[in-house]
Amino acid sequence: TSTGYLVGGHPGLMRSTDDGLTFSKVMPFRNVTDIHSMGAHGKIAFLGSPQIGLLASSDGGVSWKLRNSQVGQGFMGSMLVDPRNPKRLIAPDMTTGLVVSEDSGLTWQSLGGPSGAMSVAWNPKKTDEIAAIGMSGGGMSKDGGKIWSNLALPQGASAIAYSTDGSELYVAVLLGD
Repeated sequence: TSTGYLVGGHPGLMRSTDDGLTFSKVMPFRNVTDIHSMGAHGKIAFLGSPQIGLLASSDGGVSWKLRNSQVGQGFMGSMLVDPRNPKRLIAPDMTTGLVVSEDSGLTWQSLGGPSGAMSVAWNPKKTDEIAAIGMSGGGMSKDGGKIWSNLALPQGASAIAYSTDGSELYVAVLLGD
């Protein structure tokens, strides 16, 4: 986008406007310096911070507003923003498992999946197909989170993603520290 790439982590929010060659620090809201979860579609973006909760941007991350101070502190990894309905979000929550919002993050309900959720992905061609990694292992749902089955994962699996065409599922494995 015209606002560049956003990356979050323990140093806070960083932005690159040169295709990732360099990054500069962005202060999204007050003194938020710890970002554990992010998600976006188009110019709509969300951040989960253990310091403050859920932040939202409607202008590609240029300005941010506190969306919900009651959730977001336990969010981890990527939040999914439904491309057909950007008000629908799915987030991995380390305290409860996966959670879903149908109103841009104002209210949330449990979606199930593995407990201690750290990473979630959906098939971009079939968003009812959801894969997740948690502290208790992996889970897969083919029906939008109504029914979950175990997903066999390699030891140390900590992040999950689908290929852009939805034909492959990728898992990142943490080795050591």
